[in-house]
Amino acid sequence: MIRYTREEIEEFIQVNKNIEKESHSAAMEKLLSIYHKIKIFQGLSKNDLKAIIYDAKFQKFNHGEFITKEGRASNTIYYLIEGECEIHKNSTKIATVKKEQTFGDNGLLIEPSKRIASVIVASERAVVLSFKIDHTNIEFGSQALLMVYQNIMKQLSEKLQEIKFA
Repeated sequence: MIRYTREEIEEFIQVNKNIEKESHSAAMEKLLSIYHKIKIFQGLSKNDLKAIIYDAKFQKFNHGEFITKEGRASNTIYYLIEGECEIHKNSTKIATVKKEQTFGDNGLLIEPSKRIASVIVASERAVVLSFKIDHTNIEFGSQALLMVYQNIMKQLSEKLQEIKFA
């Protein structure tokens, strides 16, 4: 049996209050309306998302702006709504991110997470929906977290296959 301290319970209650507040925000509502398009959320319900997602927000960037920078700590995941971005490693372009793709999800797999590459806006502008996943919410979000991890690993495997056979 898992036992929680009073502080842990209070912290969890506060996190849930924050999630509840954010669920009313425009960004969270947008995320909940399009989550079925986001591959890492395949097989999840809206309630699953509400249990594990927090700090959802829209961000707009102009051509040449960095969305993330290599080496910086971050646990934010991004979903590209509009535009196109380039992924750079050591100032060399290694990939392109297109509309309706996610990036930054390696932060769930590597702890503590530092960005392994920079993401720079290649189009005139880019609109992203950023969010964080509470990967510590084991009691209330374990099944959702497991599915997200599986989906990320599936995507990673597909990317590795593309590289291997390209």
